[in-house]
Amino acid sequence: MDAILRAWSTATVGLLVVGMILWLWTPLAERTDLALGTGLVLLMTTPVLKLLSVLIDEIRARDWRFVLLGVVVVLLLCGSVMLAFRPS
Repeated sequence: MDAILRAWSTATVGLLVVGMILWLWTPLAERTDLALGTGLVLLMTTPVLKLLSVLIDEIRARDWRFVLLGVVVVLLLCGSVMLAFRPS
């Protein structure tokens, strides 16, 4: 799972760097927004991916107290995302 997190972080940094270079070169290009937007989404999802990785490790270790806490945190994250995207 560490390799996946490392690749995820590398892709995030790569997209943000490419987006910044494109923005400096052609600030109003559509691909600039795509690269920066995708990089930012990956950056925001990195902690969630790390949380899921730790949760999987705790399940393997059969540490049920931390599994329960991890599930509570995942449910809180899901609830906050659902509230953020609800129609107003």
